Amino acid sequence: MKKVSIAIIVIVVLLALAISANVFSKVPSSPVPSDAALLVASSTNIVAPTANAPFPDSLYQRAVLTIAGKEFVALVSDSDRFREEGLSGRSGLKPGEAMLFIFDTPDFLGFWMKDMRFSIDMLWLDADKRVVSSEKDVSPATYPQIFYPTTLAQYVVELPAGTLASLGVRSGDVVSISVAETLSM
Repeated sequence: MKKVSIAIIVIVVLLALAISANVFSKVPSSPVPSDAALLVASSTNIVAPTANAPFPDSLYQRAVLTIAGKEFVALVSDSDRFREEGLSGRSGLKPGEAMLFIFDTPDFLGFWMKDMRFSIDMLWLDADKRVVSSEKDVSPATYPQIFYPTTLAQYVVELPAGTLASLGVRSGDVVSISVAETLSM
């Protein structure tokens, strides 16, 4: 009986430690997580990060994107932590700048505007880097709305608001992506 009591105490203590360490915070308990900088939701995963100051640009890989004949230098978000961070907390994107989100497999990838300070355009690309969906001039005021592509996507590109309209980007257009580590923004 004494061994059972000790085991129960150990389990309770471990659960208390796990809860206090936010081990269970990766999956939000409500449809709108209160501590997320960006929600990357898909049919197989939901990741809700805490709102922090933006990561320094020096931590990111870079990519050159060619969209409708125009080149953009993008910060690459290719891990859960970088995808969670996104553009939250930043003051804006300059013309010619972007953020590229790379996922391992195609999925229905949802994005929202929590902790964003500026409007953006969003492009969802399939595994062949073809535009499958887009959103223009998405404002921080749209939070907590989540934006999803119309079909499976593997890449998401965030651009300064107004970029898609000025370039005339349409579904089916191909985006060239060249990832490099030594480019600067």
